Amino acid sequence: MTALFFALPLPATTREQIAGLCEALKPQLRNKRVVFLAPADLHITLLSIGEVAPEAVPALVEALASTKLTAGFELKLKDLVTFPHPKAPKTIALGTNVHPFMLKLREKLADTLISQHLDFKNNRFLPHVTLATSDTAAEALTGKIPSLNDVRANFDRVVLLAENGSGDKRSYREIASFTLA
Repeated sequence: MTALFFALPLPATTREQIAGLCEALKPQLRNKRVVFLAPADLHITLLSIGEVAPEAVPALVEALASTKLTAGFELKLKDLVTFPHPKAPKTIALGTNVHPFMLKLREKLADTLISQHLDFKNNRFLPHVTLATSDTAAEALTGKIPSLNDVRANFDRVVLLAENGSGDKRSYREIASFTLA
């Protein structure tokens, strides 16, 4: 079984800007147990599927390849957020606006999963780019927090990713990519 999810991969220039922000944050978090994602792994999660049997993946990819997805869209990345709670964060992230096409895309992905008889995690949707994970960073982020100043990203594809490992050994592997028309 492999943990799968749908995501919007960030364009290279946006990943570079975010990597600069992460470097600026590291001095505030030096003595904390914080694990930053590699720039290549930065993304916006659209829908978590969870554990999927390997034999179910080809049919899912085929079903998505024949699904007309939404048009591409642009998002603005916003301020740093921590959750699930600011005083006890496990995730340090950049928030983003919610574009109507992003919601429509998420709905189409969910419909495809249902048509393939696959369950998914229908959690409250809070679009964000995870920068780092930690269980002790809340107090450290009360100092001067660098800003991205109007960073926008254009999205023209959605990817199906597999999560490998956990904690500071976590990485993502692209299973398939689908163009937004």
